[in-house]
Amino acid sequence: MYRRSGNNRFIDNLRLQEFANYLLTNEHDDRDFTFVVENNEITCHKLIVKHASDGLRKKFSEWEKLKEPKVTLTNVSYKVFTRLMGYIYTALFNYRGLNDKDALELLKIANDFELVELCSEICSEVESKGFLSIWTVSKFMKMANDFRFQDLHNTCIKFMDDHSLEVIVNNTYLDIPANLLVLVLNRDTFYSKEIEIFKAVKAWLDKNSETVTDEDKTSLLATVRLNYITESEFEAIV
Repeated sequence: MYRRSGNNRFIDNLRLQEFANYLLTNEHDDRDFTFVVENNEITCHKLIVKHASDGLRKKFSEWEKLKEPKVTLTNVSYKVFTRLMGYIYTALFNYRGLNDKDALELLKIANDFELVELCSEICSEVESKGFLSIWTVSKFMKMANDFRFQDLHNTCIKFMDDHSLEVIVNNTYLDIPANLLVLVLNRDTFYSKEIEIFKAVKAWLDKNSETVTDEDKTSLLATVRLNYITESEFEAIV
């Protein structure tokens, strides 16, 4: 028996996606549930979508109590949700045309629906698909921490190590929690001049002055090795 070629596999995947698109965009009497996203209606087969994950089964049990065959979702864009529905029908995800904002949104709703395999796939693809940058790494890192995506966390940490100067200079770390910033700055592989580390800590404390705790201040200031800062550098900013 001969193995099927990769090209045939591509054709099969394409046909599967076309079939899913047909089921979702053409009128069928057996489509019995509707999502409303950004004023657009996406009608689907409840039996298929409901049993795509434990999370969706829980969601549907809540929605069914409302006795309404229509649910409005406000935490996702139409663009991302239609891609998500295609994945539920085919187990294949089309990343073409998505940007970093879409990827963050996708990861959030995939986690909310407990689509475990899709979450794992997204976490492994964020860098290779170009979603990770100095402008988004902190957002992905915070999400990885919130949802306990260890692989994504490790990817973000390594990215910050590799782009430490750009991350600091562009202040893209200001919205991550203090404990994550401490973790990043304490790494020997996060290389930057100590005066830049000091500036980063000061900028974070200034930005988060209303919510920062004394414990956070102590932990952050402890990441700065003052003996590596020259008197002239210190006098220039203090």
